Amino acid sequence: MASTARGPRASATATATLRGLGGMPTTVKQKVNLAVAKKGSCNVLTLTLDTLDLKLLGLDVHLDKVDLRVTGKRQGGVLGKLFCQLAGRR
Repeated sequence: MASTARGPRASATATATLRGLGGMPTTVKQKVNLAVAKKGSCNVLTLTLDTLDLKLLGLDVHLDKVDLRVTGKRQGGVLGKLFCQLAGRR
């Protein structure tokens, strides 16, 4: 984890083990980048996943790059206000 001018950032490798019915487990490792914005709008979380290819019991799964951004509205309700406060936006 590192603190930057734009807010905290973390890079890691996420690991998941998939188990089929009676099959051998398949372990998948994927690089993950997380960032929380520090200023401006109320960005709560940014998650970026690179492409992922799985072959599981005769099933091929392909996932292109995923960019997930969660934002909160300070005046948008209870959850928006809560997450903006947790992200350091007052």
